[in-house]
Order: sequence, then C-alpha cells, then structure tokens
Amino acid sequence: MSVQRYDAAAIPCVDGAYFTLFQREVLSHGGKIVDMLPQAGAAKTLRMSRMSAHELVQTLVGVSIAKHGISHIIIGGHLCCGAYEHFRLSLPEEEALQRQHMARARHFLQEQVALAIKHYLAYEEGLADNHRANLQMVLDEGLNVAALIIKPHNMVERITDPPSQCFVEKVF
Repeated sequence: MSVQRYDAAAIPCVDGAYFTLFQREVLSHGGKIVDMLPQAGAAKTLRMSRMSAHELVQTLVGVSIAKHGISHIIIGGHLCCGAYEHFRLSLPEEEALQRQHMARARHFLQEQVALAIKHYLAYEEGLADNHRANLQMVLDEGLNVAALIIKPHNMVERITDPPSQCFVEKVF
C-alpha cells in the first residue's frame, strides 16, 4: 500500500466566502496536493497555548506530517473575520492584530510540532518506517510555516464580494 504524499498543510479560516480564494492561492504557493485543516479565525485559535490548538497540532497537523510527509504549513486569515468582530477595529487595525496573531501562531506551531513529533517517535508503537522517517525529517529540518492574509483592495469599506474585491498577501 502506497502512502499519499502531500505538499503542505493549510490552516485557513472556515469562512466559506474566502475559502476558495485562499485554497487557490495556497495551491500556487504550496504545490499540488494540500491537506486543508480549516479552523475558525485560524491564527487567533493558534496564537496561544489553548487546548484546541494543542489538539489541532497533536492530531490534524501530526497526521499530516506523519502520514502525508508534509513539512510546510500555511496559515490563512482574512479581514472582516467574524472571530475579530468583538474588537471593533478598523480594517488596518484588524490587519495589524491578525499579523501579530499569525506571528505568534507561527512560533506556537514550530514549537508544538517538534514536541508532537518527539511524542510520536517515543510512544507510538508500530509506527511504519516511512512515517517514522517523515517525522524525523521534520524534526531535524524544522517545519516551514508561511501565512497568507486576504485583504480588500479598498481598506476603508467592508467587503461584500470577497473574490472580486480582495487579493491575497503573503505575510511571512
């Protein structure tokens, strides 16, 4: 039985209006086959050590690395995100906050994925050789984390039609 290899894992916001735009952009950055792991307000969820973030890393991201051989993760966010509504920010302020959350999410992922891999290697019995090799490679070489943010061309107005009014910017 062959193991399907993936190019990247993507963690975008679950907002359906932005999902296809993000997916199209991820494919242009990350290859042909991508594990999509949508989360509400993805960077916000991952910005600190919360149980849901730990579970995401231990399960979904861990499986992507161990079974699909990924070594790249792409975090995705968009302005006018429901997860940021209660902050009552202008679009430029929301962008600045999301960029901070993405930087913290990147740090969290790089740290937690290494811990998850050590856990897999130490405790997972019957781990197939190819899965063990995938995990060891990511542990040795590190996980590459990039971030994309979907922004409107006009940073003053709220977005009504994301595909036509928005563009995707690489944050890091």
